[in-house]
Amino acid sequence: MSKESAHLLLRLCELQVYIKNGILGYVILLPLVNRGNFNIYIYVYIYRLIPIPVPLDRTKFLYIDTGKSFLWIEQAQKYYFMTDEEWMDSCRILNAVKYVCKQNQPLLSSHLNENCVVKLLQPRGSLPPGCDKRLVKFQIQFGHN
Repeated sequence: MSKESAHLLLRLCELQVYIKNGILGYVILLPLVNRGNFNIYIYVYIYRLIPIPVPLDRTKFLYIDTGKSFLWIEQAQKYYFMTDEEWMDSCRILNAVKYVCKQNQPLLSSHLNENCVVKLLQPRGSLPPGCDKRLVKFQIQFGHN
């Protein structure tokens, strides 16, 4: 770490201060980074998942329930994890484009774990099997005759 980047530690650290028996104490918590895995996260794509209904006919629409709000996947699309929006609130902001977050969910292999959302990123002509498909029926017809 250089002198120029030392100020970044202040953004990442958490300071806990306490008084016990008249003595002021403090604990400085710094996140640990595993250098072997860190390079995976240099180019990470974050997708906000918004299920868009696809019309089947004039009153029926199909959409996929993703279960989570965000998909995080590295550039080669080999590893991914999914999170909710609340998880982002616990991240520390390093700068405008870099966050340091506590990883509390497993990093999954896209080749070993079947995930509908990840499979949709790959070119294909139909929905992958295993997707949680939801059907919505409206009584009011949309569009013109």
